[in-house]
Amino acid sequence: MKLRYILSIALAVCTLSASAADNGAAFSFSRIDRSPASSAMAGATLTNTDNLAWGAFANPSLAPFSSAKTAIDFSFQSWMPSFSAGSNFTLGTGFNFGRLGLSVGGSYLGGSSYDIISDTGVKTGTFTPNDLQFGAGLGFLITDGLSVGANFKYFSSTLTAKDSYSGFGASAFVSWHKDAFTASAGIMDIGPAVEGSGKASYSLPTSVAASASYVLGNETNRVLAELDAHYFLAGGFSAALGAEYAWNDTVFARAGYCLSSSAPLPSYASVGAGAKFKGVKLNVSYLLGETVGGSLLLGIGIDF
Repeated sequence: MKLRYILSIALAVCTLSASAADNGAAFSFSRIDRSPASSAMAGATLTNTDNLAWGAFANPSLAPFSSAKTAIDFSFQSWMPSFSAGSNFTLGTGFNFGRLGLSVGGSYLGGSSYDIISDTGVKTGTFTPNDLQFGAGLGFLITDGLSVGANFKYFSSTLTAKDSYSGFGASAFVSWHKDAFTASAGIMDIGPAVEGSGKASYSLPTSVAASASYVLGNETNRVLAELDAHYFLAGGFSAALGAEYAWNDTVFARAGYCLSSSAPLPSYASVGAGAKFKGVKLNVSYLLGETVGGSLLLGIGIDF
């Protein structure tokens, strides 16, 4: 069975968008945002210094700028319920040691189960396709305001009882943070191509990324605005614009829009909300769009 056919199965029962299948990209599920806070901002996350727990999935160079020393986040996502009905479980952790930051995380995405039918037309069982991702990231503060970071990821997709593939990828970023302004640039998910049966090879969804964010207001009323942009080396682009309003760093309202063309995920809008008390966080995001619309992401975490 060729990998392109495997990707078509994933499109129907697991995680991939139509554009991902058309481009033949492997492990496009790596671009699903698993943080409900940044997902509510349409995935604008690369310069959000509050996302310490998610450095293994996004930008690890931000860890030294985090106000938290330790963060542990867990999220559950109902992914594309009108299309593939996947369930995404993710755990992310982050540690800020001052000049050095460390992040570790893992995610499991199970697709819709399907029947296994023998050559004689008899049902012999069921199978649930799944995607796995594990990663670790490091961030280092070079000097006041300037940091670098990299993360390393393992990917695995099991699409039938006999068809599975795995691979590795890495991301590297440099970030600048000064007062209310943060900017980052880097490369995401670069790694060796995946070989399918038939000797065809398929690249990872590698992109060159840039991001900038700015904070307005004070501790009582604060607004964060962020813009992320990705150019995918296989062709295509995406740009996410998101905003967050915070009241007393306790109640949060978020919204965003992602515009994409031939990217792993299609264009979509997002909304969300959150609350934080004594370091305990509750966040939710909801996506709006033809393909990913209806996806709901719930998260609980703690910062200390």
